[in-house]
Amino acid sequence: MPWTPAIYNKFTDMEKEDVTFYTVCFREIFDLLYLYTLIYEWMVDNEWHDRNKDVDFPEVGYIERTDDRDRQELWVRWRMKKDVPGAPKNFAQQYFDIDYHILALQKHEIIHEGKKVRTNKGEFEINVNVYIELNFKEWEKNPLLNAFRKLFRKRIMERKIDRWKKDLKEESHRLREAISTYLKLQQYYPEKEVGEFWRKKSAE
Repeated sequence: MPWTPAIYNKFTDMEKEDVTFYTVCFREIFDLLYLYTLIYEWMVDNEWHDRNKDVDFPEVGYIERTDDRDRQELWVRWRMKKDVPGAPKNFAQQYFDIDYHILALQKHEIIHEGKKVRTNKGEFEINVNVYIELNFKEWEKNPLLNAFRKLFRKRIMERKIDRWKKDLKEESHRLREAISTYLKLQQYYPEKEVGEFWRKKSAE
């Protein structure tokens, strides 16, 4: 594999390894709270967040506005991170950036099994950006170590980094599959029917 120049995060000065980026779009009837909960629970199940620390949940941005037809537009940003399993301490962290953009959101009612069910109507776009950051700062402090940095990375760490990226990419695509499966199942139903496909977990 040919060597490529390293990319750095200009805010943290860490070496950045892009893993994957994808977008999920949908325009139809959907339950925003359900979708929000689905992604939240996926993050908890995959150890990106501890539900006992919701006070510190990494929702770093939330903007909401309402038009003259009482339709909402929302921008929401989640910034999840955790250590790379099996990596040397403080050397590698993996990141899961999720940006929600919801348009023309309004309350909606459908009939399910003879009962009115409250849901939402509108459209949304979810952008997911996943990457790994490597910390070589300690190496830079030592001239001898810094001289062997490229060699160490290429000869010793390259395979491990590739494996970390592969594992993280597969994990991130499982989230996309979960969202897409929910949305596809939603479309199997006519407008007047709805089903529940993931049981919501309690916040205990």
